[in-house]
Amino acid sequence: MIVKLNVICAICVVLIYGLDAHVAPRSTRGIMRQCRNRSPGSSPVHLTRLDMEPNPILLPGDMFFTIEGYTNRTLGSSALHLDIVREGYFVNIPIPCFRNIGSCTYNDMCTMLDDMVNENWLGITRNLARDIQQMLRNNGMTPGLCPQPPQTVSIIRNRIRLPTLPRALNFFAEGTYLARVRVTDNVSRDELVCFDLRINMEKDCSGFWGCIFN
Repeated sequence: MIVKLNVICAICVVLIYGLDAHVAPRSTRGIMRQCRNRSPGSSPVHLTRLDMEPNPILLPGDMFFTIEGYTNRTLGSSALHLDIVREGYFVNIPIPCFRNIGSCTYNDMCTMLDDMVNENWLGITRNLARDIQQMLRNNGMTPGLCPQPPQTVSIIRNRIRLPTLPRALNFFAEGTYLARVRVTDNVSRDELVCFDLRINMEKDCSGFWGCIFN
């Protein structure tokens, strides 16, 4: 679902602030790949491992997130750009930006998690953002710190709780979603990051009748 994909993109980029895909393919289970126009040596950040469990990801439910990598220079205020489509049988369906969820641009990643808490987008991002902030603190990082100094990141099977969707959004709770994720520097306008994500998602259900009528 688009909320999960937004959260996954945000986690990836926030944890390794200039995240690029100088990626060891064996470590990412086909989830992520570098944009074809990017040179692996051009990134200030290197990702060596990215895992998400379970596969497919269930909503609501727990996602276990592993990421390892490092940055090699200080990184300042940046914007996050998401372009998301849902795979269809014949054509892919673009997902628009609606109340900061979907194919959106987030102008300042320094304040993004605080904005998710304070504004509680679609009524479901507050607890997600708090989980991410706590995950960062538990691993020696300061949420919202700008500029971000060079650092090494190693987070192994950290639990992120994924929320129950509003019923009006149940249509988006299953399917295969593709996202182009870009990060641009707000001062130089240089593109720091470009990678593609592919995520399979399913609705969770409980009991025979719940699974039929969910």
